[in-house]
Amino acid sequence: MKFLSNFLLIVFFFSSISYAQEKDVIDVAAEHLLEGKQETDMTYREMMQIMGRSATKMYEGILLQNKQMVIDGALSISGHRAPRHKPWLIMRESDQEAFKTMLLFYDEALHEGAENIIESLEENDWNASNQLLGKMTSNCIVCHQVWRDKVVKREFKKIRKTRRKRRYEDRFNDESNHGHNADGTHIKVKDPVDSKDL
Repeated sequence: MKFLSNFLLIVFFFSSISYAQEKDVIDVAAEHLLEGKQETDMTYREMMQIMGRSATKMYEGILLQNKQMVIDGALSISGHRAPRHKPWLIMRESDQEAFKTMLLFYDEALHEGAENIIESLEENDWNASNQLLGKMTSNCIVCHQVWRDKVVKREFKKIRKTRRKRRYEDRFNDESNHGHNADGTHIKVKDPVDSKDL
């Protein structure tokens, strides 16, 4: 009995070390993924919207049999920039490691998918291009189904509050109006983020 308990203790010890090492590898890989991209002043949501528009452009290019339109969309996806914050911070802390793993997998799938679509254009096989794009966007849909409802809303609220404050300060500090309308009333600053973005 003592042998069994010692054996289980050893197994538990090595499995916990293995998990810690795997977590470190994922953390380093996720950070490296961001370092390889140019950072911009956009949120992760805004970045995903740009990628969605690029996929739409690719579908339109396939329908019109316009190679350059498809290539432009594919290059926009494969060369997308990084948001101003770490994407996994939009998730609860308990979901962040799994989200990082997903980011690594789907980022590679998007790059590979975009490259495969560009290669398919060389053969003028529009059906193959369409099937490859369908496969790539299916990955997008699967990811969204799994993760979209797990986004922590407070991150967007912080972004909204920061934007509202920045916009107010810009208007208030404008020398021409000193924070007031022409009739002397105080400027009311509208929220620049639509509530449906939450």
